Amino acid sequence: MKNLPIILSFFILFYLPGLTNAQENNPSANDLLKKLNPNETPTPEKLLKLGITPEKIKSMNPSDIPSPDKLRQMGISEEEINMIESIRVQKSTSEQGTSVAPSQEIENQTQKSESVTTSSPEVTYQKEGSEIFGQDFFENRQIGYFQKTSDVKTPDNYLLSPGDKINVSVWGFSDYNDVFLISEDGSIQPKETGKIFLKGLRFSDARSLLKNRFESFLDLKNSKFDITLIQARVITINIVGEVKNPGSYSIPAVNTAFNALVAAGGLSPIGSVRKIQVRREGKTIRSLDIYEFLMNPDSKQDFYLEDNDYIIVPPYGKIVSITGKVKRPGNFELLDKENLKTLISYAGAFTADAFIDKFNLKRLEKNKEILLDILYGKLHTSGKDFELKDGDDITVSAIPSGTENYVEINGAVKLPGKYQFINGTRIYDIIQRAEGVNKEFYPDKGYLLRLQNDYSRQLLPIFPGAILKNPSSSENILLQEEDIVSIFSKKDFMDQYTVALDGEVRKPDIYPYADGMTLKDLILRSGGFLETSYLSRGFVLRYRDDMSSEYIPVKFDTGSTMKSLDTFLLKKGDRIRVFSKNFFLDNDSVEISGTVRTPGTFYYSPGMTLYDAIYMAGGLKREAANNIIEVSRITFYDKLNKKKGETVIVKRTKAGENLEIDSLSKAFELFPYDHIFIRKDPDFEYPENVFLSGEVNYPGTYTLKSKKDKITDIIERAGGLTNWAFPEGATMLRSYQNAGNVILDMKRAIKKPKSAFNYVLKDGDEIIIPRINELIKINGAVKYPGVDSLTSVNSPFYKGKRAKFYVNHFTAGFDKNAWKRKTYVIYPNKLIHQTTHFGLFKIYPKVVLGSTIVVPEKPEKKQKDKSKDTPVKWHEFFQGFSASLVSILTLTVLMKNFGNL
Repeated sequence: MKNLPIILSFFILFYLPGLTNAQENNPSANDLLKKLNPNETPTPEKLLKLGITPEKIKSMNPSDIPSPDKLRQMGISEEEINMIESIRVQKSTSEQGTSVAPSQEIENQTQKSESVTTSSPEVTYQKEGSEIFGQDFFENRQIGYFQKTSDVKTPDNYLLSPGDKINVSVWGFSDYNDVFLISEDGSIQPKETGKIFLKGLRFSDARSLLKNRFESFLDLKNSKFDITLIQARVITINIVGEVKNPGSYSIPAVNTAFNALVAAGGLSPIGSVRKIQVRREGKTIRSLDIYEFLMNPDSKQDFYLEDNDYIIVPPYGKIVSITGKVKRPGNFELLDKENLKTLISYAGAFTADAFIDKFNLKRLEKNKEILLDILYGKLHTSGKDFELKDGDDITVSAIPSGTENYVEINGAVKLPGKYQFINGTRIYDIIQRAEGVNKEFYPDKGYLLRLQNDYSRQLLPIFPGAILKNPSSSENILLQEEDIVSIFSKKDFMDQYTVALDGEVRKPDIYPYADGMTLKDLILRSGGFLETSYLSRGFVLRYRDDMSSEYIPVKFDTGSTMKSLDTFLLKKGDRIRVFSKNFFLDNDSVEISGTVRTPGTFYYSPGMTLYDAIYMAGGLKREAANNIIEVSRITFYDKLNKKKGETVIVKRTKAGENLEIDSLSKAFELFPYDHIFIRKDPDFEYPENVFLSGEVNYPGTYTLKSKKDKITDIIERAGGLTNWAFPEGATMLRSYQNAGNVILDMKRAIKKPKSAFNYVLKDGDEIIIPRINELIKINGAVKYPGVDSLTSVNSPFYKGKRAKFYVNHFTAGFDKNAWKRKTYVIYPNKLIHQTTHFGLFKIYPKVVLGSTIVVPEKPEKKQKDKSKDTPVKWHEFFQGFSASLVSILTLTVLMKNFGNL
């Protein structure tokens, strides 16, 4: 109760108006509050000194007490919330009268009934793959928890009791509407009827009783009558055992036992789904079975609770697993007398492809796992069951794949396919079952493919014609399972020849060839010529017997008889091509470019003018130069004068102030491949903008006044730098020509405007001026105590110091893998200074404000691959060494003798 003073402070600060309005009902609490200084914030210590104790809360108006959610947000413990909620419920019940006006009832409708636990905190369980079927029933919200009476329609079997509030409505010829609270003696007392006892009645029975009593003073024959439960009584129930959040809960009585388990978070991983007990006054009055409720929702498993009922969830009992070809595989809890038949029922029965003659069962017995066969086919036939034990694991396999009891017939029969094998079936029988042979079947020979015992195939000749003429002949072989009968067709021994028609006909395609087929026949089959067909000349591609080819020209006759085409005999394999008229036309064009709305290439047609081309390009833009429009033209080779072709300017014209060309120029006729150039007015420019951000007085987008605007010009227009600006760290990004980052020394640019760093700005430039950065960052191969892998260290700035100073003073020095001679410093403006070397001496770069020191790691040395080394040939080495030694000795002797001469 250590947080209770905080609760009291919350009440004083946020619920003072309610307490003041209730002064007449709560004089003691308010008298104490008056002792506080109006200008003083009431603290828990001051409240306790004034005598505002937990007992004083009992005198407060229930509407002034915060909801449990708000109390939790204040950090109040569950024990304290439970105490406060109990007071609120008791006060609400005791202060309500037996009759409440409907208007008042709407205003004072019941608030959300929060679940309140008295002891255990919420426990989070990890779901496992071995979850028992039915345990997730409460977690997955397959059933709800009703926090308000209005959340659920009152069932007919709901038992009324003191504390329930009902509304009686009559409409039609008579009109009546009133709200009644069932009193402690179990009755309501309408003025017109006197006491009516409802305690213990089902809701449907109470409706009938009230209708009967109200008929004494209302015309219910010509009116409608109904009762509604508008506020259920609040009951306290206790949920213990294997649930996630055991404890005591205050819930509306419209919740059933299963609804209450939802409020407790559902079952724990070891909670039983079959033996949930409800105890009342020390006796077990009901045992709940979730499976019974799931399989038969109309069962009486779920029922309503009363105040102080206990729900006890014991650990699960016998657990059996079933997997494989069942509709609902999983782990199931079975009662003591339930066995295999019940398990299969809970698993939803078998799937269509289940092999039900035999199951595999794994069982733990005498500290080892054994495997048993369950002959379910025999059990099912005899009507017997199979006893299961805790931990049993059953696997239902699938029917083995592959059909065996068949014979197959294919080829020239009317219904080829597989047929059931029947003992005594012969070739004639299977042909008849396939509805006989086709007209084109080949009678002289067929084949029977037979599977041998060693799974090899044997090919047996058959004679379909003889078999069909005389089914009793010896040729009518007796068939075996998986035999395949093949009946040939005469078509199988014939080549299928075709002719092809391509091009400008209605149905170009490949058509079957027939003897005597003419070109007219083929054209007619294709639907005839198109309007775009070029009929003066086409070709027939024909292959000779030696596989060489020739093109035969043909003129297509479109007369009514097509006489010439009717005499042109086709040969197998011919390919006919009908051209399009457009095939022989040049795709002439003219091109227009420059400052027009839609520059591009346009199809040329004779008589096309300059105005036509400009019109097709959408007209001239505003920036078009009105003083020069050019048309260039290709001149082709002049054979007579032997003059080469070239590109010449054939037309130059101007446009007026409204960008309209004169009538003479409009009528200028264009030729194929002419190119029209519309120049841009050199004095026309779109506004060019730069973006300035960071530590300037007026950051934002600025339009360049001229092509000579520099950085200092924009800084001046932006009101200059702020007092916190760090110009040494300013950066510049240029999108023009994808330049990217530009090295910038803004401090020098401002100090010396003629410096090279005072760049002339381009459209799209972005300048960022950061705030002063007083830290130095150290990255890379440096040591730092207690850190295995260091990304960076930040240190203060020391004027005039070099990189080595920072590494030695603010880290534990260079790492053993540090490449000291490659250490470099990145300045805030992105300039990089590297370590310089003078013999054995290294001069590390200086560090300025906002710099980053980078110490790279030495690259890994590549280990020499010894496997690629050539082995030493020692005998060759010694031979060479001996020869060299002899040569040296010989030379020494000769020189010595020469010296003695």
